[in-house]
Amino acid sequence: MKIFTIIFLLLCINYNAQYSSVWHNTDNDLQNNSIKDIVKDKYGFLWLSTENGVVKYDGSNFISYNKLSVKNMHFDNFYGNIKKDSIIAWNDNLEDEVLINRRKIKINKSSSLFNTSISIDNKVFRYYNKSQEIRAHINYYIQFLSGTYFFYKNHIEYINNQTKKKTKIELNFPIKNIVNVFAHGETLFIINPKSSDIYKIEKGKFTTIKDSGIYNDPKSKLFWSQMNDQAFIINDNNIYSSRYENGLLKTKLILHYNDIGYYPLHSIYFDEKYRNLYLGTKTKGLNILKVSDFFVAKQNIPFADEAYNVFLPYSNDKIITDAGLIFNKIGLVEDKKLENSPDDITMTYDDSFNIIYRKDFRLKRSFRNSGYQKNDSIVFDNEVHRIIKNNGKYIIVFMNALKKYNTVCFFENDQFKKKNAQYRFNTFINSVKYYRDNTYLMGGSNGLYMVSLTTNKISKISSNVSVKQILKTRDGNFWISTQNNGLYLFKKNKLIKMPSDHLGFLSSAHYFLEDKFGYLWISSNNGLYKVLKNKLLEYADNPNTIVNYYRYDKIDGFKDNEFNGSSSTNGSILKNGEFVFPSIEGFVFFNPEKVKSYYPDPQSMYVERAKIDNSEITLQTNDFNLKKRIQRGSHLCRCSVLCQ
Repeated sequence: MKIFTIIFLLLCINYNAQYSSVWHNTDNDLQNNSIKDIVKDKYGFLWLSTENGVVKYDGSNFISYNKLSVKNMHFDNFYGNIKKDSIIAWNDNLEDEVLINRRKIKINKSSSLFNTSISIDNKVFRYYNKSQEIRAHINYYIQFLSGTYFFYKNHIEYINNQTKKKTKIELNFPIKNIVNVFAHGETLFIINPKSSDIYKIEKGKFTTIKDSGIYNDPKSKLFWSQMNDQAFIINDNNIYSSRYENGLLKTKLILHYNDIGYYPLHSIYFDEKYRNLYLGTKTKGLNILKVSDFFVAKQNIPFADEAYNVFLPYSNDKIITDAGLIFNKIGLVEDKKLENSPDDITMTYDDSFNIIYRKDFRLKRSFRNSGYQKNDSIVFDNEVHRIIKNNGKYIIVFMNALKKYNTVCFFENDQFKKKNAQYRFNTFINSVKYYRDNTYLMGGSNGLYMVSLTTNKISKISSNVSVKQILKTRDGNFWISTQNNGLYLFKKNKLIKMPSDHLGFLSSAHYFLEDKFGYLWISSNNGLYKVLKNKLLEYADNPNTIVNYYRYDKIDGFKDNEFNGSSSTNGSILKNGEFVFPSIEGFVFFNPEKVKSYYPDPQSMYVERAKIDNSEITLQTNDFNLKKRIQRGSHLCRCSVLCQ
């Protein structure tokens, strides 16, 4: 007997990989809370076996088939062959069999497509499925294309399906240990619960794998679905997928789920393409966990205010807030305890990377060489509204709250003793950005201005927008985000309004960052948007151009859809390539190269049901005729689209 050593790899997404969790049960989408089995058909639709019929899920809607002409609706496990588009399910006592084929379900009245029990040598063997209760007096079998394994009470026998040759496997195997059996493809694995061994059996020949890590941990729980060819290990609230690749058995961490032990888990399916983990329970319904490409960093202190505004990059993978809180994508790392004003909106670094932030009428400067523990104050006659560093210049916007005007002052250096220029505005100036030829753009609550430091001339570009941010892309174009007026391109001394998204949420666009692929990532009051910059530029030249925005929201892993956008810096790119935006529920970190976008596949669309005059009909083909007299505004059809 040969001995092999397993290479135990944790190919982790991240130990603290975040996710969104949505429950579906009788309170919302389902008509039964007992999810017996989960399978995905060849077309991408998910099917659930329940105690009240079979359910189809397209990633957005659940369709219950609980009025079939069968003796009872208590269905159990799925059997059959996914690739051959032949999935079957039996109800209680194997009274009726239903067939799932071509996205539809029907009663199978012909001979059974799958034998749940067979007889060999006058012994009855029941097909083994991981979710069923094991009984010591029953023999079981597992069938592959190449052969079938028969599990007797104390040994295993393999029969080649073509040659019918029998091979007795010399392995002491009590039938109760069949709960430790799983497979990848045609390779069978048996976990030895009393040692660190795993037995690998291929076409009747078995070897032993040593040092098998969490597979043999007494705290581990195994889930296996032969239909989906998936196996999972749950250990210490970590959910791992099991894999057999290049002759090696491996585990990969899907996510850490603190609540996993509180639910009567019965079935698992993981959709790797969409990174959705489906957990079926006996009594609680279906839990869909979406592994997130986004990380939300919070203090996680009870009753703490987790709404953040201004921040600065702090290191390769960290940021620092105006209060001195240092975060990475996992959470709070350190607290420098800066003496800021509550809910501040402005801060910057000076030339020596000391932190300058606002404190009422003063600017505070915390020194880098003291670990930001020592500071001094710079006192002014008027209240500081914003401190901005742009094009090597230091700009302070002072506020006179009583007379409701701002004064924008340009200082020679970071000592703030000598002014180069100052300008007064009867509005709040929120953003200042160098334009060209010693000229600056200034965005106020009542319009966009252009200021020449050479001539001291102030020109008003537009009066009908309330500017929040002025931002510049690598190609030299300037973009304006506004309060309730959407996004604009500033080109040839005029503002060109960009189209909004179909939900209208980009009317309150905040801040954007540009990735190296030419996409703009735009934060808003309701979600984070991604759009191809060149499409916006095409629209500026041709308003008939279609611009598509992709929206990310709580389903993608945010704690809340609302981002913040009133401070001088509402987004930043860290040295490690991560983007950071502040929200009302923590800081959102992500790597734009790793964030996935999912679009409907035209090949996956078909007309399934039509609703005409409030009457719904099921269509057998994509063709249907409408009566001449139908109610105006009726929903003509419903297209089933995979949107998982």
